[in-house]
Amino acid sequence: MFQVGNVHIGKAETTTQPTISIIEAGILWNMLSARYKCIEETNIYFNYAHDKEFKEIISRMGMAMLNKHITDMEKQCEIFGVPMVKRPPKSTVQQGDNMNFSDQFMFRQIFEGCQHFLCVLADCIAKSVHNDALRDMYIDHYNGELEIFNNLCKYGKMKGWLEIPPIYKPN
Repeated sequence: MFQVGNVHIGKAETTTQPTISIIEAGILWNMLSARYKCIEETNIYFNYAHDKEFKEIISRMGMAMLNKHITDMEKQCEIFGVPMVKRPPKSTVQQGDNMNFSDQFMFRQIFEGCQHFLCVLADCIAKSVHNDALRDMYIDHYNGELEIFNNLCKYGKMKGWLEIPPIYKPN
């Protein structure tokens, strides 16, 4: 039996316990580890951000998406018995203002991380051929990342924080 959307095809008695390939297990572990690193870095950037709008974007878009992705992957790790990666601290305490990051620098770090993760998630989708639910999860994560990337492009252009290539004018 398999499922396409809400349509079930086949007989229920033919279903088996879901499995993942060794490659999918490794990808899941690596992705969870990478997302833990992302949320820890994003927490640091949130603590040092000055611009209220930027802090709101980090919180509402970035942190919300990262927490959803982490929850999704932790559930998959539990289902398939993939060992959990050590979780980062829930929050990062700012030790004074000795780190002098500009909002533009932090935005660029987040933006470039988002660009990178679009490629990483596309690779996860391409390599997750055995387990349909896992591939569907990565597709959902890709779509969420793509939406945030689109919003970051608009916000970065509005703030003047993106380095936009010059307009091409053929001779």
